[in-house]
Amino acid sequence: EAGGAAPPAEQIEERVRHAIESLEEALGECGLTFGNVVRVNYHTADADTFFSVFDALTRKMEQAGVQPASTFEPPDGR
Repeated sequence: EAGGAAPPAEQIEERVRHAIESLEEALGECGLTFGNVVRVNYHTADADTFFSVFDALTRKMEQAGVQPASTFEPPDGR
C-alpha cells in the first residue's frame, strides 16, 4: 500500500480468497486442480497478517489431499 503500510487484515483476507479463486480458475483452464500443485512460495510484507489467513491458503490443498512443498519468506528476509 501507499507509504509501505500493510492493508487491513480484512483486505488481505479478501485478496487471498481472490488469489485462490484465480489460481483455481487458471489450473482448471489447463485441466488441472489443486491436487496437481507440488510447490508454493509465499511472500509477504506482514508476517502476522499472513499467518492470520494461512488456513485459507492451505484449505484448498488439504481438500485436494496434497501437501505441496512450500517456502515462506518473512518480510525482513531472515
